[in-house]
Amino acid sequence: LRQYPADTESPEYSQHLLQLYKKTKACPAKFEKLATFFFRMAPAHHDTTAFLLSCADQIPNTVSKENVFLLLLKQKEMSISDLNTLLKKIPSLSLKREFWKRYNRPFENVPEICELYFLAAEMEFKLRNYRQALTYLEILLQQPEVFQYKSCKRLQIETYEKLGQEADVRKCCQELLLTQLNAKEKRSIVLLLAQSWQRSGEHQKAIASAWSAVPLDGNKSDRKDEQAIRDLLWIIITEAKKIQSKIDIQEAEDIMKTL
Repeated sequence: LRQYPADTESPEYSQHLLQLYKKTKACPAKFEKLATFFFRMAPAHHDTTAFLLSCADQIPNTVSKENVFLLLLKQKEMSISDLNTLLKKIPSLSLKREFWKRYNRPFENVPEICELYFLAAEMEFKLRNYRQALTYLEILLQQPEVFQYKSCKRLQIETYEKLGQEADVRKCCQELLLTQLNAKEKRSIVLLLAQSWQRSGEHQKAIASAWSAVPLDGNKSDRKDEQAIRDLLWIIITEAKKIQSKIDIQEAEDIMKTL
C-alpha cells in the first residue's frame, strides 16, 4: 500500500488490512493511520465513509475518533444514508451540527430524509436549541404520512416541557393517546400527562390522569413498566395529600405494596 497507493486495487487491499487489524486486535493508532491513508488515497470512493466508520469503531479515544470523522468533512458531497449513519455515530454534538450544515438536504417525505430531519431534531434538542428542534419536528408531523409518529410526538412533548409550554405538552399527550398503544406505552404517556398537570398545580386532574393508567392488580410487564406505575402512584399520593383525599392515598399505598 505504501509503495503503490494509486493502484486501483489499493482500496481492496486496505479492506484486507483492516480485517487483519481487527483479527489481531491492533492498537488504535494503526486504525487511525489506516483511515487517514485510505481517505488520502480514495476520498470519493463509494466505500470511504463505511471504511472510516469501521476504523473509528476500533478507536476508544474520543479525540482520535473525531479526527477520523473530520476527514469526511472534506468530502464534496455525502449520501443521505452516510449522513444518517454519521449523525448516529459521532459523539460530539457540535461536530454533528457541522456535518448537518454541510450536507443536509431540502426536505422530502421519503424515509431517509425523514430520518435525517428527526436526527437533526434530536441533535438540536440535546444542544438546547428547542425552537429549532420543534421546527424540524413540525415539518415531519405536517406530512400526510408521518415518519415514526410516536417518536416524533415523544420528542415534541419533551421539547415543549423544556420550554415550559405545559398546555402543548398535554395536547401532544392527548394526541398520542388517541393512537394505537399497548398498555405499557399508554402508561408512559399518561405519566407524562399526569406530571404536566402536577407541574401546573392541577391536583385533581393529575390524580385522575394517573389513576387512568394504574393497573388495580399492580400487574406490570417489566422493570421499566413497574417504575412507571410507581411514579404514577407517587403522583396520586403526593397530590392527594395536598387536597386531603384519604381514599386516594390509601388505595394508592395499597397497590404500591403489591409491587
